[in-house]
Amino acid sequence: MKHWLQATLLSAALAAPVYAAQPQSAEGTGVVQSVDAKAASVTLKHDPIPSLQWPAMTMPFKLAKPELAKGLATGQKVKFTLENSNTGYRITTISVVK
Repeated sequence: MKHWLQATLLSAALAAPVYAAQPQSAEGTGVVQSVDAKAASVTLKHDPIPSLQWPAMTMPFKLAKPELAKGLATGQKVKFTLENSNTGYRITTISVVK
C-alpha cells in the first residue's frame, strides 16, 4: 500500500502542468495616450515587453503612487518599470525619455 501511494503521488506530481513563473518586475517603453491623475492610472501604447512575452499594445496601468502621474502628458515617450502585484501589473517608476 505504501509503495502504491508513493507511486500515485509521484505520477500525479509528474503529470501536473508546469507554468512558467511570471517575472516580479519588467521594464518597458511607450507613449502616453492618457493620464487620469484622480484614478492614479495612465494608458500607454507600449513597445513589446519580451520578459513578459507581451506584444506591443495599448493598455491602462495603475500607478503604484498617484504622484507618478505628475508631469506626464499625452504624446510623451516614457520608460517605465512594472511590478507584479496581487491585482496585476502596476507602474512603480515612470520617466519621460528626451
